[in-house]
This record gives sequence, structure tokens and C-alpha cells, in this order.
Amino acid sequence: MADEPPLRVESREELVWLLTQASELEHGLMCEYLFAQFTLKRTQQEGLSDEQLAKVAAWETVIVDVTKQEMLHLALATNLLTAIGAAPHLHRPNFPILSRWYHPGFRSRWSGLASGPCATSSTWSAPRGWT
Repeated sequence: MADEPPLRVESREELVWLLTQASELEHGLMCEYLFAQFTLKRTQQEGLSDEQLAKVAAWETVIVDVTKQEMLHLALATNLLTAIGAAPHLHRPNFPILSRWYHPGFRSRWSGLASGPCATSSTWSAPRGWT
């Protein structure tokens, strides 16, 4: 992956805007992961075998860990906003989200784990160069 040029922030207003965009992004991702977690099947009555239940429990552990990371990212952006005298930004666009921060044609939507949002979302949170 090519190196990105350094981000040059010229004013407080630009920094506030960038941090509010980061807050919206982290808030949206956090909601996606929470939705995925709460839509997991959890019982044999929902058609899962014991082996599948164990796998789902392992998935949930990972999803919870990633959700906590997104919460931390949102808290960091909020702390930075308040440190520079701006208000916390806890707004986010409604779903589906069409955003300039994602690749062209990307739409974020509520679809539950079975439809693959975590597979898509994992690429948002992955380290650079991770495949």
C-alpha cells in the first residue's frame, strides 16, 4: 500500500470538523457491531447445534472486543474535541449510510450477522496492509 501524505490541519475549525467526522464514523461502526452482536442466534431452539453454539460464542467474544475498541475510538475523538474547547459530537447519519469515507458504491446498512456486516466491517477496522 502506498504511503499517504501527511494530513496538514491548518485551523482549529478544520480540526473540529475532522474530529466530528471521526466521531460519526466510530459511532456508526460501533452501532453496526452492536447490532451484529445482538442479532446472533443463542439457543438450540433457534436451530443451532452445540458445535455451532460454541462457534457463535467465540464470534461474540471477538465482536464485543471490537465494539469496545470502537467505543474507545469514539471516546478519544470526544476527549480531543473537548480538549480544544469544542462540544462532544455524538450524532451519526441514519442508516443506510452513503459516505465519502468509504469506497464508491459502499452502503452501510442494518442487516444482522448472517448477511455479513462483520466481514465488511472488519475491513474498516483492520490495520493497514491486513488482508
